[in-house]
Amino acid sequence: MELCKQKKREVNNMKIQIGEFKGHPFMTLVEGEGRSECKLNFGVKKAKMILAAIDHIKEFVAKNDNPALKQQPVLETIAEVDVKIE
Repeated sequence: MELCKQKKREVNNMKIQIGEFKGHPFMTLVEGEGRSECKLNFGVKKAKMILAAIDHIKEFVAKNDNPALKQQPVLETIAEVDVKIE
């Protein structure tokens, strides 16, 4: 029995792997190679959470993706958002 099946694509230097593990779909985003490789794995439930919060994620990246802020990230409380995840 095969536990993991995957399809691979590459978009903007990021590898996207779409697969199945024990009957559940998942996605893996891979950036970089070797020691600098960074992977993000998630299934449908977490993907829905990401999509529901995408505007807050974009704002977070815009405020914190600055080399000068590496030692002092901008931290703030974001108002709780009521989102229905189907």
